[in-house]
Amino acid sequence: KIYAKKLSANYHELSSIFTTTAQLKEIFAKAQEQSLLQEKTVVFVDEIHRFNKNQQDLFLPVIESGDIILIACTTENPSYSLNNALLSRCQTLQFKELTEKDLQTLFFNIEKSQGELNIKPEQLELIIKNSNNDARIFISNIEKIYALNSNEITNDQLTDILQTTPFKSDKTGDTHYAYFSAFQKSIRASDDAAAMLYFVKMVENGEDVLAIGRRMLVIASEDVGLADPQALIQVNTALQAFERVGQPEGLIMMAQAVNYLALAPKSNASYKSLAMARMLVKENKDIFPPKAALNATTKLQTQEGRGAGYIYDHDTEIGFAGQSLFPDNIPRMQLYHPKQIGFERDLAKRLEYFTNIRNKKK
Repeated sequence: KIYAKKLSANYHELSSIFTTTAQLKEIFAKAQEQSLLQEKTVVFVDEIHRFNKNQQDLFLPVIESGDIILIACTTENPSYSLNNALLSRCQTLQFKELTEKDLQTLFFNIEKSQGELNIKPEQLELIIKNSNNDARIFISNIEKIYALNSNEITNDQLTDILQTTPFKSDKTGDTHYAYFSAFQKSIRASDDAAAMLYFVKMVENGEDVLAIGRRMLVIASEDVGLADPQALIQVNTALQAFERVGQPEGLIMMAQAVNYLALAPKSNASYKSLAMARMLVKENKDIFPPKAALNATTKLQTQEGRGAGYIYDHDTEIGFAGQSLFPDNIPRMQLYHPKQIGFERDLAKRLEYFTNIRNKKK
């Protein structure tokens, strides 16, 4: 409003929740008419990320033509929630969350306006820490203390008030992804304390424990892999136990799995082998098995040589014939490279053993 007033501009304040597409078109048509009369139009949109793609696209021509000056706010990451076309036509300003010092200043301003509040410094510190750096939560808690109208606030009274403070949660935005990312990276770094802390914080934030468990299944294969094949079994078993027991006791099983993952030896060799295989398939569209690996189910297929030369491994003395069944039309390459850690040490020896025999058979 201040900005529009300084520009002597027409001003429209919109809520993305209640504003319809028809209303947007009406406002933009009027702005275009006023632009012809050299009048500026400022449009403020609250929570613009709630507009769908088509509604966001409506802003593009009137922004480019200069018919409107758009000022919008969002509590989501605009890189994810806004169309790239709209985002590229705007400047982005990030409002950072309040610090504890900011909330202290706010408290002193409230006291100047509403009267002195008889609370101890350590009680104020506790209120600030439980406000999640959110001024609205902080003011709400202070209002509840004023409502007590007591000469002295006891710790029990304060605890009752702070128990109603909501956790800062965002199940689809930055906060959600930030904790999931920190959780996985902590396990990958074998930082069991950090991993457990983020696990509990996500649960307290209201994250679905089963969703966390599904991420742990991924971690068990992506970051632990065959360095400890038991990791996947441990997580899967913990998930099954959690589903049977429920909260809060079921979290004990999940915590056990978190600790197991964090302290397990780490290898992403299987994950990398999948990525390499995908790259090969993408670059070689005509990959096809050699004839020895194919079944001949008809006389014609037999005449074509399908299955010819195939050796049934169980018929050999060591249970390994040493045949290469890699496609003939691309050079053979090793996709899985086990690390010299955990169970992969044994797998590396097996791989070397099979490779040596296969090479001798060439």
